[in-house]
Parts: sequence; structure tokens; C-alpha cells
Amino acid sequence: MLRLFVQHGDILYGREFLVYNVHSLVHLAADVNKFGALDNISCFPFESSFNKMKKLVRKGNQPLQQVVNRLLERQTILQETNAHEMHPHERKSAVSSLERMHEEGPVPQGYSNAKQFKLCRTDSWVLSISEPNNCVQIDQGIGRIRNILKASNGEIYIVQEQYKELSCFNDYPSDCGVFGIYIVDTLSKVLTVSPLSSVLKCVCLPFKKKSVVLRLSHS
Repeated sequence: MLRLFVQHGDILYGREFLVYNVHSLVHLAADVNKFGALDNISCFPFESSFNKMKKLVRKGNQPLQQVVNRLLERQTILQETNAHEMHPHERKSAVSSLERMHEEGPVPQGYSNAKQFKLCRTDSWVLSISEPNNCVQIDQGIGRIRNILKASNGEIYIVQEQYKELSCFNDYPSDCGVFGIYIVDTLSKVLTVSPLSSVLKCVCLPFKKKSVVLRLSHS
């Protein structure tokens, strides 16, 4: 895919597009195979640190000493803060918080005792009954959130209305299922209930007279 991108860049934008940084994309997959995730070999953290260090210098005299002193101060504050925090193993990862409780429905049969909410917030994303945070993929279907329920046992469920028409947005250079990009149209008006753990958040954008949906990365 990266090689194809570079080849297309030559055709679309001309030879001047093929600078060193563009050529390096050809080797990116091999670098990941050798060194692991891109975050392990990215230079961006170092470039960002340069900017942060510049802000630690307030005058022209003894800049190195200024940087070291400010970093030591931050380290001390961080250690004191961590000492008062809960042990990592005692925390719950990706704990969901439910907000904006309501009683407006809809509530499918069998969930009449569940509490209703308009917004669900996790460590990774926000889901809501209103746009733009109400588009989700559950299994092979794409739908819109109509309600968020919390059952008496504490489980969280998503009430959604799925699209009846679902088709691939592209078949080149690979099938749309690889990247999770679909064209959708016409909601079914049939409500389905799924556990929060099975939900993948999507972005829905207008496309001609229909909509195109892109699945967000959750890794």
C-alpha cells in the first residue's frame, strides 16, 4: 500500500513530489517488522521535547542550568503526586462514566428497569445519542445510537438503529472491509441492543445523497 501511494504520488503530483521523506515511506513497513510499533522509532517525541525545553529557559544566562533545575522540580512534583495515587493494579482500565441521565427512551422490551443516559465516556472515546458521536459498528452492521442503558447488574448496553443499505466505499487498492469504510443509507427503524464491549466507534460524513462511514482505530 505504501509503495502504491508513492507510485500514485508520482503520477498525480509529479516527480518533484518524490522527496526523501516520501521515499522513506517505502521502507516504513520493513522498519515496523524489524523494530515494532512506529511509536518505538518515532522522532516526534524528541522534536516536541526541544520545544518544551526552550520554554524552560527564561533568560540568556546559564540556559543549561535553567533546564536542569526546571526538570528536577517537575520530577519532584510528579513523584509526590504518584505517591498519593492509587496503585495501578487497583485501578479499572477503560472505566465508563455515564452522563446526562434521562427518561425519554426508547427502551426495548426487557430493559424497562434499566437507567437511561445520553452520553457514555471511556478512556478511549465518547459515545452519545446525538451527532457526531452516535455512529457505531456492531458486528457487521453500522448504526446510530438511540439510547444508552445501564442494567441493574451494572452492565452497559447500546440501543441502536442500523442502516438497511450498506455497501463498500472502495474496492481499490483493497476491499473496504480492510479499513472499515462503507457507504450507508436509510435507517431501518428497528432497535437492537448490544453490550458496550461489542461497539466500535465510527465517523459518519455526508457523501453525495448518502453517507460514508469510517471505523476509528481502537488500538
